Amino acid sequence: KSFTQFGGFQFNKDLGMLADFFSSKNQGAPLHGKFTRIKQIAQLLTQDRPADVLEYMGGQVEWKLHNAEIKSILTLRVDFSTNDIASFKLPSK
Repeated sequence: KSFTQFGGFQFNKDLGMLADFFSSKNQGAPLHGKFTRIKQIAQLLTQDRPADVLEYMGGQVEWKLHNAEIKSILTLRVDFSTNDIASFKLPSK
């Protein structure tokens, strides 16, 4: 599967709706942690440029994705060049 930025936004929106649906069916038990990895994937797919991931990763979020996974996910964006993805260095975890 490949994505444009708009496709990434749609995926993120659809994921939010699914998370809300399952949360409502789970009788109040928190599901936040169950969706962490896929929410991070959706967030990666909405970035303007590959290097913007560094800004997003710099926050207080504990990343569940490994650096190799992050770069692999970024290759799903049709408008990101492999050179741009390969050229920036992700912080070590």
